[in-house]
Amino acid sequence: MHNIGSHLTKRSKISSNKEAFVEFEKQRRFTFLALNRRCNKTANALLSLGVKPGDRVATLCKNGIEFVESYFALAKIGAVMVPVNWRLVANEANYILTDAGATVLLFDTDFNELVGQIKDKNDSVEHYVSIGDNSPNYASDYDELAEKSVDNEPAIGGGDDDLLFIMYTSGTTGHPKGVMHSHNNMLWAEFTSLVTSDMQNEDRFLMPMPMFHVGTLIPVSQLVHRGATGVIMRELELPEMFKAIEQEKITITMSVPALLQFMLMTPEFEKTDMSSIRWIATGAA
Repeated sequence: MHNIGSHLTKRSKISSNKEAFVEFEKQRRFTFLALNRRCNKTANALLSLGVKPGDRVATLCKNGIEFVESYFALAKIGAVMVPVNWRLVANEANYILTDAGATVLLFDTDFNELVGQIKDKNDSVEHYVSIGDNSPNYASDYDELAEKSVDNEPAIGGGDDDLLFIMYTSGTTGHPKGVMHSHNNMLWAEFTSLVTSDMQNEDRFLMPMPMFHVGTLIPVSQLVHRGATGVIMRELELPEMFKAIEQEKITITMSVPALLQFMLMTPEFEKTDMSSIRWIATGAA
């Protein structure tokens, strides 16, 4: 049985000390070995909350290592990630949680007010887990849960045509629809992207776009599969984006045409050394 989470397990053995992901603003750096250990702690913490294969676990998170490790942790244990667009208002986010039947919500404390409003309306979520400072009293602390857990590899809980994540559409003509993605779907998305984009082991991929979108979630998987490095931007700020390109020697990235146009109009465009960039993937216009 093929499980996407096992990509990280295998990569941690092949490329133990290679840099896997960098959080640019915080300058936190994680090797594949360290990331896999963190991922296993997260997986075992979720199991301790009673999460089972097939359970829906929603995330309301900015870009960060916790998003990445939650994705692979949920994959390993066979649970289903439901990434929620943090730009939604409470009623819209709650619709997705209810429709998906999410029993756990992982959220950044940036969104305490929004989650409080959701909690007042929601009947499906049994466990709230907060990431960051100022955790509300109704939520478990993500770091504390992980710290109490072991970093042993959890038993693989699913794979192949089992669900890996449910990505909700924008709902422009009605309620958002939950689009179901299996482990096999993601495997073939990785293959397709790898054979068309020429990602190489030594590439450094800048990730400024939100991870709740499939356009960024696929590269998260792809980077681990290939053994390249992802440089995560928590906030999309153009001056910081140019700084990241120069400081981190970014070789590849992905962007929508509107963002590329804004980059051309930003003063930093003329001042930044971008000679490291080999290619930029784009689409959506």
